[in-house]
Amino acid sequence: MRALPRSARARHLAFPLAVACAVLAPLAFHWAGGRTLAWFDTLRLYAPQRWLVDEALRSFRLPLWNPFMGAGVPFLADAIHGVLHPVSVLTAWLGTGRSADLLIGGHVACAGLGAALLTRDLGASRAGAAAAAFTYGLSGFVLSMAGNLVFLAGAGSLPFCLAGLRRFAAAPGPATLAMGAAGAMVLALSGDAQALMVGGALSLALALEVGGWRGAARAVAAGLIGLLLAGVQLVPSAVHLPRTDRASGSWVPVPGVWAFEPWRLPELVLPGLAWGPDPLLDQVFEAMGGPGRWPAGGLPIPFAPSVAVGLVPVALALAGGVQSRRGRWLAGLALALLWGALGTRLGADAVLRQVPLWSAFRYAEKLVGPLSLLVGVLAGLGLDAVVERRRAAWLALGTAAALGLASVLASRLMAGGLPPEVAALAGARLLRGGWHVAGALLAFGGWVLLGERAGAQVSGGALAALVWASAVAASPAALRPGDPAIRLTSPGPALTAAPPGPRILTPYTYEPLARDPGLDWTDQQGREHAALGYPAHHVRHRLDSLADYGAMRPGRLARLQAALWPTWPREARRYGATHVVVAPPTTEDQRFLHDLATRGATRTPLAAGPGEVWSIPHRAWASFPEALRPVADEAAAIRETVQTPFEAAGVVVLETRGRPSAAPGRVLSVERGLESLRVEAETAGDATLLIADAWWPGWEATIDGARASILPADVVLRAVPWPAGRHVLEMRYRPPEVAAGLLASALGLGLLLAWGARLRRGR
Repeated sequence: MRALPRSARARHLAFPLAVACAVLAPLAFHWAGGRTLAWFDTLRLYAPQRWLVDEALRSFRLPLWNPFMGAGVPFLADAIHGVLHPVSVLTAWLGTGRSADLLIGGHVACAGLGAALLTRDLGASRAGAAAAAFTYGLSGFVLSMAGNLVFLAGAGSLPFCLAGLRRFAAAPGPATLAMGAAGAMVLALSGDAQALMVGGALSLALALEVGGWRGAARAVAAGLIGLLLAGVQLVPSAVHLPRTDRASGSWVPVPGVWAFEPWRLPELVLPGLAWGPDPLLDQVFEAMGGPGRWPAGGLPIPFAPSVAVGLVPVALALAGGVQSRRGRWLAGLALALLWGALGTRLGADAVLRQVPLWSAFRYAEKLVGPLSLLVGVLAGLGLDAVVERRRAAWLALGTAAALGLASVLASRLMAGGLPPEVAALAGARLLRGGWHVAGALLAFGGWVLLGERAGAQVSGGALAALVWASAVAASPAALRPGDPAIRLTSPGPALTAAPPGPRILTPYTYEPLARDPGLDWTDQQGREHAALGYPAHHVRHRLDSLADYGAMRPGRLARLQAALWPTWPREARRYGATHVVVAPPTTEDQRFLHDLATRGATRTPLAAGPGEVWSIPHRAWASFPEALRPVADEAAAIRETVQTPFEAAGVVVLETRGRPSAAPGRVLSVERGLESLRVEAETAGDATLLIADAWWPGWEATIDGARASILPADVVLRAVPWPAGRHVLEMRYRPPEVAAGLLASALGLGLLLAWGARLRRGR
């Protein structure tokens, strides 16, 4: 009696396990060859800082603070790191040293499994669900986001939110309530706020279709509980956002950049047209845009290296998926997403920017992700239709032939108007894509001719396998494997300084110009950026930096740097910068900043890479200012700081309503942890101790165990009133919003249990 349930459970587990393995197959091929899939922002932002997450979660604590970037910034509150996402937590505990690749694999597998769950819930067979999993999990967009982990996490979490909330809308019960709330929670914990907004809108639409207004109301309520469950992440992020440059107005989105370009439409079935070996400048993509297409500050690069969905899935979606009322509803949602992805082209940008919060985002092409999900779901439903009805199969084959021919002709026509060299490059890519389309079309035609001789289950499985093979063949257009030893563990600059250690200044950004033909471009970039101590590579090397690279730059630091520009490279010395690490200047602007940053400095040898290291005069990390200038607020502090050059480093601008004291003193010892510090010092009279770490709400201070106040100094640093004598200062970062977030999560759990119990009693 007990063996049967175990056998049934094994059969139920075999399908998702097989789907996950199939989706991960092209990634595993590169991993087995010793390569890494981390590149672009995953390499430049997420992977170098990942040790902060792994180390904290393995110690059963939250990574609240990053002391190595921007003189110190909140870490958990910067939601893009997705610290508490289930894949992130699991990866931290595996602790293999290749957590970036584990994260990529986990989120890609989740994308496939979530698409299968959603499609199965919509009534598809297992073969149809598998086809949806392969279409979405191996879509160009999802695989491209191996270069940007937060968007990959959003893509992997989105289908679970849609499936869970839709199921609860259709059949309210304790289990479906838990599924809906958990789906919303996981999507919120991904850190992709735009995916959360899109997921909420799509979930509401699906719930409305299956359960009417009452079902939609249930989905909204379950989604809100899911947001409460994610409160431990969302509340600190909500408190953090107003303190960043996104809220201050200094961060301005650029309309039209990274919107889905119309000439990329053929790429949905013709992979690889608009992406070459250079991730920062593609000649074909730039030429397709035409003169003046890219506004100031915009790069002529696609947001996603590939947007391919596949010829067969699109044909299945158009020929079979839209035959039912539900399919037409999904198709309407897909068209709305396509319209939004085009950005300014059809007026979507002007409309969507009227939506609260949406105007804070600038990546319209991100909507290709949920568009790929809906196409995958429609393909899964369409697979069942063509398997069951011979006429639908021939219609799908004709649709595939028409799509393939139209995409090739359209791409050829567009490439024909390009300059000769670029046209030749586009033609070579078009040829590769054309062979892919031809192979998929021939295989699909063979299935149509032979499919009727097999049973429906065998025929459906064969068609799902064809979808998988087609997606795997297109995957090289999206993935950029490389050498993990170069990308992930290249050494940084060898620097020494008094405790707590060196602090790097990088006066201008730099991209490799002298290409090494024997080295992958991204590998070369990773090695050089690591050697130059660029954000966030210096975090990996546990080196301080005044640079900050992330989604939410501290507003105070952004406003201070803007006010001091272009003299910031010199004025940074008052903020504890000990070294300038810089590439040789190649432009007039770079030469000006280079001379400003290195004036009065001493050059030291750089162990590796093309850069230069200069040891610069600087204010000590902990010191007692000779004079104080009290001001009322931040604006006054910025004005006074601008008027007080570094040569007057003994003068500190202090934001206080009181009368601060200044006196000479001596710092005896300094110890700094990730979220704490300890300073022992002595003075002859009442004084003020200046700490060259970022002032931020949530820091607490005690002197000999007695509570002490922390004041903003020189706009972004910390200062503590110091009583006469020898004392020990201790600081800890304990933001109250984290406790509020934990309370919100507890409230969400309580509501979930109470509602689940009520539903159980009602049944």
